[in-house]
Amino acid sequence: MTVSSIPVIDISKGELVVPQLRSALHEWGFFYITGFDQLLPQMLLQSLVDSFRSFFASPKHEKMRINMKLPPVHAWRGYFPVGDEYTNGRPDLKEGLYMGGEEDPDCGLPMHGLNRFPEGSPLSKLVPEYLKCIERVAFRVLGLLSLTLGLEEGFLEGQFGGKPPFTPFRAFNYPPTARAAEYLGDEVAKEVGDQLFSVGKHTDYGLLTFLWQDRSGGLEVMREGRWTAAPPTPVEGMSEYDHLVVNIGDMLELWTKGEYKATPHRVRRHPDSAGDRLSIPYFFDPPFHAKINPLPTIPGQSIGESGDEAYAHPSGVTLPIVYGNYILLKVARVFPDLAHTASILDGQEQGDVTKLSSFEDTIREEERVR
Repeated sequence: MTVSSIPVIDISKGELVVPQLRSALHEWGFFYITGFDQLLPQMLLQSLVDSFRSFFASPKHEKMRINMKLPPVHAWRGYFPVGDEYTNGRPDLKEGLYMGGEEDPDCGLPMHGLNRFPEGSPLSKLVPEYLKCIERVAFRVLGLLSLTLGLEEGFLEGQFGGKPPFTPFRAFNYPPTARAAEYLGDEVAKEVGDQLFSVGKHTDYGLLTFLWQDRSGGLEVMREGRWTAAPPTPVEGMSEYDHLVVNIGDMLELWTKGEYKATPHRVRRHPDSAGDRLSIPYFFDPPFHAKINPLPTIPGQSIGESGDEAYAHPSGVTLPIVYGNYILLKVARVFPDLAHTASILDGQEQGDVTKLSSFEDTIREEERVR
């Protein structure tokens, strides 16, 4: 029995699910996927989840040994405690571990470097293996997405220019809202009041997000002005490890010129929820140095609502733009204390600074009126 109104798509069926995927992208911007066990073994996912649970259950002083504010801070890797991450200018009620594909720590690029794990943790082996497997799942979905646009299956992947995707990876642990004052302090908890969310309303910044969530619930999706729950198990009888939630981000909206729109979502836990909530999002984005151009117009078909004109995204960002320039400012808003480590890439395309300045002004105005 299906318990979610959000579509469930079996990606093992290949092109047969293209119409269903196209509908899900238009109507929801969110969907569940199944049928990926040949690409991502359930046992690997279960082992990863168990290891993250053990990490977050460890004493805070042990977790702070790999605090992401420790040098080198430009890599944006490591642990952050509850209250350090912000959404829309308000602290989130969650702690987390920032990870990603590992690169040369001396490359000097923001958001690039080595992961930080506790000494002897199985995460040091499980995370690279998971990233390798989930990337295969992501490329499979990207191929199907290409087909929904009337493009060749490999067209979108071809825009990566043979370079690896940029893949930020996170694990988040959400304590019960009843303990907000314990983590954030009485003054902050009282000031935020009923506007306290585990994560506030937002859209993701990249192409696609692949999320594993435990059975606690709390994820909500905005559709037609109303919040709809995205339950942990969309179909009765499913295990925790045979499905993932997928949603599209702002860059895919820009890339498709509004054909597919990023959907606002949030995590709002019931006030009486007792235990912690664990979620593990994987962000599948274009290569860091990739210049992102609008998708071409196909003969006999128009991609996006703007045709050949530049798509007017609500943020003020327009294409073309170098992806790394775009993402640096977005992520710097999440951790204000680390914002000074985010710098525009050398060799940037002409006009990126203007686009990002416009974007930053838009964000400031949004936060002023909230």
